[in-house]
Order: sequence, then C-alpha cells, then structure tokens
Amino acid sequence: MHFAPVRKNGEIVAILQTARDVTEATLTARLAQSHRRAATSTASVAYFSYDPKTDLFLRHDAIDAMFGFEREAAGPYAAPFFERIHKDDIGAVHTEVERVLAAPHGEIASFDYRIPLPNGVERFVRVRGEIATDPIDRRPKLVGTFVDLTDIETARQELQRAVNIRESLVVEANHRIKNSLQIALSLLRLQASKQLAAGGPEAEKARAALLAVESRVRAVADVHAAIQIDDDVAQIDLTVLFNRLVQSTRKSAELPENAMLFNHPQKQIRMKSDTAIALGLMLNELLTNAIKYGAPTVEAPVALDLEICDCSQLSVTVSNADLTSSETTLAFESSGTGERLLQQFADQIGASVLRDKKDGQIVARILMALDQEHRDSAVVA
Repeated sequence: MHFAPVRKNGEIVAILQTARDVTEATLTARLAQSHRRAATSTASVAYFSYDPKTDLFLRHDAIDAMFGFEREAAGPYAAPFFERIHKDDIGAVHTEVERVLAAPHGEIASFDYRIPLPNGVERFVRVRGEIATDPIDRRPKLVGTFVDLTDIETARQELQRAVNIRESLVVEANHRIKNSLQIALSLLRLQASKQLAAGGPEAEKARAALLAVESRVRAVADVHAAIQIDDDVAQIDLTVLFNRLVQSTRKSAELPENAMLFNHPQKQIRMKSDTAIALGLMLNELLTNAIKYGAPTVEAPVALDLEICDCSQLSVTVSNADLTSSETTLAFESSGTGERLLQQFADQIGASVLRDKKDGQIVARILMALDQEHRDSAVVA
C-alpha cells in the first residue's frame, strides 16, 4: 500500500491510497533466497565481503565454522582468520590480495589454502572473488565465495595413498617375478651343465630340452622387462621388445653382433600389450629355431625384419641360411613343442605363420591383419 496526501490551499483535504500486488515479487525473492541457501548448504559455498582498508570482514556464518570459530566469536574483522591460515600459504594469500587490488575491476582473485584448526583437523578451502564498489559507502571491496574442499581433498589424498600403495606392491611384485625368473634360469642352466658333464645321447637330449625351456623362460623375462620400462603398460613398442629379445638371444647363443640382425622402422610401432607379448614369444621360437638349424655367422646371419605393410598388416620375418637338404621338412623340433606354441599364440592374436625356402634361405614369417582395434593401437609413432 502507498499513501500520498492531497493538499488544497496548503491543507490536506484527502489521502490518496494506491495498492499494488507484490505477491509475485515477494515469493520470487523468497524462492531465490531458498535456492541460495540450498546451494550454500549443498556445495559448502559461503559468501563474503572484505574491506582491505578497514579489515572489515562481512561473511556468512559458515565461514566462521570453516575456520573453527563459534558464531560471532571471531569479531567483525579479518585478522583472526588470516592468523589461522597455514603458515606456508599465508604469503601467497597476501600476494594475491595485493595483486587483485592493483588490477582493473573484474579481475578474479583466486586462493587455495589450508586451515590448521586447534583440534588438529586440517581444512582445505578455495576462495574466488573480485573487487567491486560497495553501493552504500562507495568503497572498493573484495567480494566472493568460500568453498570448503576438505571432503574432496581428503578423498583425493586417500586415493593417492591407495595409488602409492598399489604402485609399491606392483614394484615389489615385479621385483619378485624378476628374481623368480632369474632363479628358474639359473636352475635350468645348472641342470643343463650337469647333463653335459654326464655325456651320452640321452643326456644330450635332456640337455637340449632344458636349453629350450631356458630359452622360453628367458623370453618371458625379456617380455616382462620390456613392459616395465614402458610408462604405458597397455601398449608396448614392438621395436624395443624385439630388440631386447634379439640381444638376449644373441648373447645366450654366444653369437657375434653381426650374426643376428634386426631391421625395423626408425619410428615406434606400438601394439596392445597382450598382442605384443604373444608376438614376442612367437619371435623367440623363430629365433631359437633359426639358430638351431641355421648356424648363423657374420657371413650368414639370422635376419629379423619388422614392418607394417599398407597400414593394414603386420609382418615379422625371420630368415637364416638353409643348411638342410632338399628333403628336410620345415617343421620345428621333433618334440613339436615350438610348433604347438607358435600355433597357439597365432590363434590367440589372429595371426598366421608361413615358412618357405628361397634363394638358399629358410624364411619364417608371421603375418597379422590389423583390424580397427589393432590399427588404433599399432600406431607408428
């Protein structure tokens, strides 16, 4: 309701009464206040106004609670609040206040700091604000919001601790796996040496079997090591993996460096780990077979060629000198273990193994078509 006097010759002769329905405006304001209170409660957001000249600090009660003060116990000024900011953070807070005061209006002030409470609890808060002119006293004030991030930061720290523990366990597990593989290799070599000392055809056959097992265990160890040196365990650079296998095989067979050659693209060929592991173990079988039947030398080396053909097919080729007769089969050792392993790994990754005799060479080739999933991972980086 609004009342206005009506005067005539200086005297009030009537009262003019006007009415306006403000129900909608009142309800809208109340609804806005409800939304603000709900947002404040849900997001732990609290509003403030700070006068840097007088240190007057007008704020929501939730800010006092963030700093561990009872309601109205801290008084109207900001000094008690500054005193509770972590000693390692307070310098940055003052620097940011000075920066935003000197900046043009509209510049956003940003604070993230810790609050060690008297009870030993540490809170984490985020403050965002800007300089605005107070419409009442026309003074510049820093206005904005406090957000309590304690729950989020506590959860992040707990997650980080869990990740650190997991990484430590992985490192320990990898260390034990490595040691176990080395122990297995040492035992196999010891047994092979004993068989060599025993002599005789049966002992020689047993020794050959032990050396074959040793080669496969060593390949597993090399694949495991290649995974560990790559930051991305989901993918492995085939060039690194194959190079490690070549060096290990060459050293084990006591071959000169140029008796086993590895030809590959200059750039990386990254492959999904499970596929790369299968390819690595297949390659070990091919290299072992090439050494066994090719008697590699510097003049007649074993050659490994790695390439991706037309961006759609992976090709791994191992070739060695043909020292066999024309009637000799191209199958693997008589036990058939290598052949079975090759076929199992080939079936696992959808590859095929081809063998041929050509120009005095025995050539074994692994071919694997790259479907869309493999093309996405077999990226030449």
